[in-house]
Amino acid sequence: MSKSDSNYLMHKHTGGVSNSRGNTYENYYVVKEILLLSLQYSKCLESVFLTQQKSDCFVDDLVIRNPDIRIYCQLKNQQSLTWSSGKGDRTLLSDFKRQAELCRKNGEVFKLRLVYSASDADINGVPADISDCTECEFFNGYSSLSQMVQSDVFNGWRKTCPLDKMDEYATMVLGTWCSQDRNDTEVSISKFFTQVESKFHAKIPAIGYDESAHSIIAAVLPKIAGIEYQIADGSLLISYQGTQVSCLINSKLLDMLKGLTDYRANNLLLNIFKL
Repeated sequence: MSKSDSNYLMHKHTGGVSNSRGNTYENYYVVKEILLLSLQYSKCLESVFLTQQKSDCFVDDLVIRNPDIRIYCQLKNQQSLTWSSGKGDRTLLSDFKRQAELCRKNGEVFKLRLVYSASDADINGVPADISDCTECEFFNGYSSLSQMVQSDVFNGWRKTCPLDKMDEYATMVLGTWCSQDRNDTEVSISKFFTQVESKFHAKIPAIGYDESAHSIIAAVLPKIAGIEYQIADGSLLISYQGTQVSCLINSKLLDMLKGLTDYRANNLLLNIFKL
């Protein structure tokens, strides 16, 4: 990387960090991605990572790393957006071209994503030299979190989650994300949900597990004498001789239940405490 590129990225990153503070548009997009990724990758949340304002990147607002691909996102909440937007020879297009070159040099499986809010933006015709690795996504500049949650963006969640709960989960995600400096720091969704739980003393359910989880739990727990259980808001609640235990329904819990061979209540509780 040339000295000119390094100086440009340093200036770009410094400006991005400054602008990201209080940037509602970017934060709402992060909330959307976290919740939808948790639905898509519900069985491997520990393998999905997000980084905001990634240094040494030309497309740097948000980097999503999942088991399949790295996705570099540039978010533009502005009017009159074109691929030539920018200053001098440092344009939106040049940033995407340089990022593509960098990713190919590093041997990455990657995708570049331009996220924009201007309905009249002239960017749908992706330039030919980046068309094989670039996608564009319209993401509205919502006036409130509730407005976003009620939009078509969350159709997948609405199939299994009440609207008031979706509002609550989105608020928890936003509050936790904004409570710490996330810039240039990679965090897994699994670890982030642990931070949510610590901050709000509440859990965000693994929505993607609903049908399979119920069948696994119903096949195992009735074999264990003396326990009572119920499923509520994505958590498994177990009562045994005055002891109550609550745990998030996730891949670790389900794998533990499927592999259980000792059906004593104390053994079940011990295994849950180890999760």
